[in-house]
Amino acid sequence: PDLAGSPERLERFQREAETVAALNHPNIVTIYSIENEGGVHFLTMELVQGPTLRRLIDHSGALPIEDVLNLGVQISDGLAVAHAAGIIHRDLKPGNVMVTPDGKVKVLDFGLAKAWSGAGEACWTEPPHSPRLTDDRTAAGTILGTTGYMSPEQARGKPVDKRADVWSFGVLLGEMLTGRSLFSGDTATDVLVAVVTKEPNLEALPAATPEAVRRLLGRCLRKDPRTRWPDMGAARLVLQDALAATGTEAEAPTAGGQETRAARRRRTVERWVWAAVVLALAGVASLRFLSRPTEAPEARPTVHFVFDAPEGLFLADFDPLAISPDGRSIVFASRTPTGAARLWIRRLDALDVRELPGTEGGGRPFWSPDGASIGFFTEGELKKVSLASGTVHRICALPPESLDPAGTWGSEGTIVFSKGGLSGLYAVSAAGGAATPLTTPAERTNHWWPNFLPDGRRFLFEIYGSHAETAGVYAENAGVYLGSLDAPDEGRRLLPVPMRAKYGSGHLLFVQDGSTLLAQPFDLARAELTGDPVAVASPVATGLVPRWGWFSVSATGVLAYVEGTAADVQLVWLDRAGKRLGTLGDPGRFRQIALSPDGRRVAAVVMAGTGVDDIWVIDVDRGMKSRATTGLGGGWNPVWSPDGRELVFSRADSDNLGSSLYRKELRVDATESALREPAGRGVAEDWSHDGKTLLYRTTGKENAFWALPMEGDGPPELVLKSAFSVGLGQLSPDGRWLAYMSDESGQYEVYVEPFRRPGERLRVSPDGVFPDRGGRPRWRGDGKELFYLSRDRQLMVVDVREAAAGLEVGAPEVLVPADAVGTVGGFDGVTADGQRFLVRMRVDEDLEQRIHVVTNWSSLVE
Repeated sequence: PDLAGSPERLERFQREAETVAALNHPNIVTIYSIENEGGVHFLTMELVQGPTLRRLIDHSGALPIEDVLNLGVQISDGLAVAHAAGIIHRDLKPGNVMVTPDGKVKVLDFGLAKAWSGAGEACWTEPPHSPRLTDDRTAAGTILGTTGYMSPEQARGKPVDKRADVWSFGVLLGEMLTGRSLFSGDTATDVLVAVVTKEPNLEALPAATPEAVRRLLGRCLRKDPRTRWPDMGAARLVLQDALAATGTEAEAPTAGGQETRAARRRRTVERWVWAAVVLALAGVASLRFLSRPTEAPEARPTVHFVFDAPEGLFLADFDPLAISPDGRSIVFASRTPTGAARLWIRRLDALDVRELPGTEGGGRPFWSPDGASIGFFTEGELKKVSLASGTVHRICALPPESLDPAGTWGSEGTIVFSKGGLSGLYAVSAAGGAATPLTTPAERTNHWWPNFLPDGRRFLFEIYGSHAETAGVYAENAGVYLGSLDAPDEGRRLLPVPMRAKYGSGHLLFVQDGSTLLAQPFDLARAELTGDPVAVASPVATGLVPRWGWFSVSATGVLAYVEGTAADVQLVWLDRAGKRLGTLGDPGRFRQIALSPDGRRVAAVVMAGTGVDDIWVIDVDRGMKSRATTGLGGGWNPVWSPDGRELVFSRADSDNLGSSLYRKELRVDATESALREPAGRGVAEDWSHDGKTLLYRTTGKENAFWALPMEGDGPPELVLKSAFSVGLGQLSPDGRWLAYMSDESGQYEVYVEPFRRPGERLRVSPDGVFPDRGGRPRWRGDGKELFYLSRDRQLMVVDVREAAAGLEVGAPEVLVPADAVGTVGGFDGVTADGQRFLVRMRVDEDLEQRIHVVTNWSSLVE
């Protein structure tokens, strides 16, 4: 009566019920109609025979593993379908799941919790066994729901999305496995406290619980929804694989459910052995099939196995693997612990990984259509390596300012590649020659990630960029496009969101929601999408950009992908012994970090994933961040003024041809202004402690450091010019010395020389430094110590003192070992007293080194 007396709540109830009634899924109880008889409002629903899951658990305790997996598959399937329709259950619990006599799952009250309350994101339930919090005066933000199953964000009264159901599903799955509640207490308040603050005891899981299910359960029960398992459709795939392996391939974990590194290596070898057996049997089956051409074709099996990346190697940060066209080999782009980048290859029917000589510094590999060669990119060049002879050939020089290029090799001998930045695609003959522009992008957009279709003429590619004057918003023409060598600038948009897309087995594959790999049916002849996308795998690593999934598909229906979440990193404080002192702010996609001179704020470049990166300022004490740049061109390479009131940074020019230096005070009403035109492409490096000089560098044709006066209008002064790459410089606190990196020895090393004075240059690092910004030298506030990151990711310290004869530099010593620094690499700041260091650490470091292979993957979506 209370609900029926409120027209607004009654209208909401009817609208939500109609939405749920439209689901019509076999694992969701069907709503047939919404009735009003004599002023009494009611629903007519499907009659379901059988007990609730609550009754089953109360009667039997822990359910058999096979039953749990079977029920879990059905529940997750229903959740996935509802989530795809925008419906969240909000009160998933054993009392809302019924099981028919033939084992069919029916989920009750799906999506109606929001309708019952009429209170925005709050929800009302009537739990039979768990304490509940209810209030007739419901309002948005009220904590309502079944306390033992609600997510932490529900317990805090915050808005929820589908990840709240993921949490509840994890609690439900754990209770089926253990026979008891994961969160309990004497009062509802005690239960809420446990949900928000305590970790569930996963050691109580049965010993026979498959390891994949343990990992799934752990990820479903992450307190932070951003790191939680993202998609129920992908969870269904995990449970299906575990169910198929029940009794034959279920893995017994070590004590406590945790595996040692050695155990994982042993398991990897076992999986490779089984993979070799499977592929050998597949070859026999193929021969049998070929010998009987008149018989009906046999269904190919789907095999899913997982292995670790080769020991001692770390997968590259962009597009690290590619599977051969015949689906028998994988090439990896990786770096060793010393930072050396190169390519490695591994056949799926073998256990060894083989280095490809001549590919030093190579990355972003792609296969020739016949599988005989591999194309790859090095600094400034596109190359190919022949697998038969091992010969490496230079195909072409890359266009100027190439950033993170990516390529594809067509069946007619043409390679199409993107150079990164605001640019179109290029084409070049695989036999070698000059690269020529292929497509012309619209203003402020970029063409990226080409992928040939089987005909060798048409290709997929991505268009993205910023929209008009607003940073972080996709351009109006952004999306996935179909291009052609015959008419490259007449591309047709297939998907409205820019993503890295690939074609395989009659589908377009792409990553959505940051980690879920989807497949959407694609008519190759008509070049049209013909159905809805279906989840294939999750979580799939994406690196820094959530729409660029790390996956590859072969022409023979083999899928390979790297397991992991979007590469969010956490800023972490370490002391001089490598001990973690705490974290700074929330995880994010941080690319570049600059600590203010007083150590109170951090300027961080945050990758938005829409073609525009912006600079945010984080308050060290409070962990709160605020935007410092916005609009066209974004911002990167921030440098603090000595007083911490201003930033100098780089921003893309309006003509898309380069970048310029800008200056901005950190006041509410402040506007940024371009510095007077420096010589060439300017990248800010440091601002002298007296505030008079800005150090910047130019790259490309002229590798040099320049000193720009920050007072008056004097011209920049050339400080250092080199035939080799130089950069990442920092001035000593007294302004007398310049520390920087150069690759003149064949690898990057740290050097120190007098700044704008004659004198001797000293090499500081003996064995190389970590590449890119991560290894850059940093001075202590009094100039008596210099810090840098070695090639093997150890934080080094060097004693420095000025004597009559010049600067005296001591031998580098290890200050913080590599395992404390983390695999992301790079320490981003040191406090003036030299006692605390700011580093970036991946939220999930181990996941991004696990590789999945799925044969006949398309059967999962048919």
